[in-house]
Amino acid sequence: MVFMFLEQRYLPFLIGLVLSVLSFHGPLLGRVDHNGIRYLLGPLLCPMVCTIYLIVRPFNPYRGFAARWAGMIYADKPGSAEERLVELFQSRIARRSILQIAISISGLMFLLMVTLAWLERGSLSWSLLSAWSVPGLLGGCIGSFVVLSSEHIAWGLKTWASHESAQR
Repeated sequence: MVFMFLEQRYLPFLIGLVLSVLSFHGPLLGRVDHNGIRYLLGPLLCPMVCTIYLIVRPFNPYRGFAARWAGMIYADKPGSAEERLVELFQSRIARRSILQIAISISGLMFLLMVTLAWLERGSLSWSLLSAWSVPGLLGGCIGSFVVLSSEHIAWGLKTWASHESAQR
């Protein structure tokens, strides 16, 4: 399952990016809500919210639904390679990696939204509150979390594998 995730990590990246951009954009059907403030602040705010969450609650591949499903729960015994993987995700270098990934994702989303804002400049509103503010930012956070998590987990697994192979 881990190798499948690494090989196909671009799919969750793309799904999360599209979800975020569409959420910032507003509803595609029904009443139009093109809010320029959401267009420009969403890409800066949502990845940083997800970054804070991942720093406060580091990823542990041996806890949670996927670990229970795969029968790997509590497999991170002291002194094992699994424990070193957990320690890597809890390390300072992992927090720095999350921040770097979040900044690059935020920049990519910001670039996409600036382009979209320019294309829709005639229909943009510039109010702080709009009907789509909460759903747009919530969808942006969910999409950002998918993108950030998939990239961070891929980084952690690659880093861990290179350290493990160097030790052998």
